[in-house]
Amino acid sequence: MVSGKLNNDIMENTKKKFSFHIFLFATFPFLLLFQENINEIHLQDIFLPIFFSIGIIFIPWIILRKFIGSDKSALILSFLIIILMLFAYVRSSLWKINWATGEIDAHFLAQNIILIPIFIPIVILGIIFISRKKITSKVTTTMNVVGFVILLSIISQIGIFYLEHNASVDEVKSYFDIEIPIINENQKPNIYVIILDSYPGELRLNDFYNYDNSEYYQQLRERGFYLQTSTFSNYAHTEYSVPSMLNLNYLDSIIKEKKFQNLLLMKDLSTDSIVADIFRENGYKLFSYGVNDYTYLKDGKNLCKEKSILNDAILNTFYSTYVPINSIRNFLIINDSNRADEILCTIDSLKNFNSKVDEPFFIYAHIMFPHRPYIFDSSGNVIDEITENDKIKFAFLDQVKFANKFSIEIIDSIQNKDPNSVIILTADHSDRIELGDNEIKNYIASMNVMTALSFPGKNPPIQEKITNVNLFRILFNTYFDTEFEILENRIFWYDPHNPYERYEHENIIEKLKEFL
Repeated sequence: MVSGKLNNDIMENTKKKFSFHIFLFATFPFLLLFQENINEIHLQDIFLPIFFSIGIIFIPWIILRKFIGSDKSALILSFLIIILMLFAYVRSSLWKINWATGEIDAHFLAQNIILIPIFIPIVILGIIFISRKKITSKVTTTMNVVGFVILLSIISQIGIFYLEHNASVDEVKSYFDIEIPIINENQKPNIYVIILDSYPGELRLNDFYNYDNSEYYQQLRERGFYLQTSTFSNYAHTEYSVPSMLNLNYLDSIIKEKKFQNLLLMKDLSTDSIVADIFRENGYKLFSYGVNDYTYLKDGKNLCKEKSILNDAILNTFYSTYVPINSIRNFLIINDSNRADEILCTIDSLKNFNSKVDEPFFIYAHIMFPHRPYIFDSSGNVIDEITENDKIKFAFLDQVKFANKFSIEIIDSIQNKDPNSVIILTADHSDRIELGDNEIKNYIASMNVMTALSFPGKNPPIQEKITNVNLFRILFNTYFDTEFEILENRIFWYDPHNPYERYEHENIIEKLKEFL
């Protein structure tokens, strides 16, 4: 009997499998988040977080295996990862539930006070069960196979997405068929393009905020700006407004095709744009003040913020999804606490900019302001963030007033140093605060903007109303003797819950005609 038991133990040890499932399961939280947000996150941005995730799970596994063995420690940690993902899924689902009766507070059901008492006993019982159970090679093999199958399934779905959405930036540029002009003029002006994110036009300011912005408009005119105080962006959000503007084209003709339906492509079209190509090919030095993938310039120097090697968005999504304790989650999340410093740095840097190069330069300053967070008063003092719904409207208007103040200071500094500099000042969209059932008011709230152009010594061929898609066409035609067609104004509206069902309402221009 003893001999038989000994032989069985020897055979079991001989057949023992390595518990690599723990490392497979360690990748799943980030892989699942990536899969869910695949059209907004580059594949390479997931590698480092996955590597860290595996490294983090490796440490407790090494410690636990000293006490309970390799297989049990691996199984317990895999079990905890599964519970963590299940907890996150349940909590997220409860937050999203729309209770038709309105009698039950779904948010309350997603509170830790409800969920943690349910999950803690499951965790404790699971750990006790695994600790007392003999882990055979069959259990390890089963977990390895399950982990491998799940991983293969996730990778397959990711692969299918990339096969179906395989368009490249170069393919889109080829589709637009814009020939890069070579500028022969010896005197190439320095060019500043300043985007005030969410800055509203006069119509929106008057109608919703009951605010008279005429003093600011007069200040711009006194500084030689051609001004359209109330025009419209072509799209309601940055993700399409910016790549459309920087590539001199509307995007509706391409996003109808599935292979182009990828927000990553829109990000790449923003950073690696036709506008950047034109300036680069004509000897311009590129600078940007970017804070995200829509606001950097490829091969340009980004000022005031270095691009992180880790994707802030995916890290924040991970913390929000998988960290249940508010205090810990808020500590980990990369938030807007440094946004004030970035904005103040951008203002100061633009006022004191010195390229330190002989070549002409192009500056693309996309300032995330007066866009939320609401952290400045009207004089430019940093304040505690305002989040209360009944105060947001007034907080936003205060940031508009501060934007007026610092933009004039920037313009004065630029013109004092280099009176021949070209300055374009506009917004990528409007504020979108308090959208409702009135579609005309929604159009105005989302897309009514101001455009101001300073083209020293030139008389640009300005159409009655400028929309962003034509800004660089007008600039290049005015200064570089190009003959780009000035496109007919078109304004796009879409269902924000179906981001690729963005179509042109045939009658939207007619509806806005009185404002254009």
